[in-house]
Amino acid sequence: MDQLFEKWFDSFNNLYRFKAQIETSCPGSLVAIDHHTIDEKIRFNRIFFAMKPCGFLRGCRPYLAVDSTFLTGKFRGQLCTACAVDGHNWMHPVAVGVIDSETTENWVWFMERLKQAIGTPTGMTFPLMLDKQCCQV
Repeated sequence: MDQLFEKWFDSFNNLYRFKAQIETSCPGSLVAIDHHTIDEKIRFNRIFFAMKPCGFLRGCRPYLAVDSTFLTGKFRGQLCTACAVDGHNWMHPVAVGVIDSETTENWVWFMERLKQAIGTPTGMTFPLMLDKQCCQV
């Protein structure tokens, strides 16, 4: 597995290559990598990315569902998503992020990056997701 996919602990370094490739091949996309330093070593904290040419502002309804789910693999955390509904009633991914846990700080960071990626479209609706329940805010 290490020969095919490299070592698990080297994967953090690949994030910066991923960021560079996305920014080169899809100009206008947003990739934000947040890290911190522990014992003079750089450690991954969280990531956000949104593809610019996704067509969200031109082809989707002004509705954005934001939620997260647990990651249960080798590295724990939460996978955050922001999804819209397009003209065919299909789910349209707008942004994805990985955070360590659902804290106010992490959600503020994710939502600030989301605003940076899509701006503030007129009439945008964000449903409030609470433990598999949805209510309009």
